[in-house]
Amino acid sequence: MRSKELLLDTMWEVLQRECLPKSLECCQILPSGLGEKLGDVAALTVAAYGMDREKKQGINL
Repeated sequence: MRSKELLLDTMWEVLQRECLPKSLECCQILPSGLGEKLGDVAALTVAAYGMDREKKQGINL
């Protein structure tokens, strides 16, 4: 969100080069609905994944 003006041109160049044209026509590129909380959610997801992995391996911290 903060750096979209730095990323948009390159993003579209890569999408046009890498995507099938019909597939790209069907896509919409939208800002994250999480806004500035995206990093918080990502950190919590990594922590939850780590806790689940430890539980499956029988590791107690």
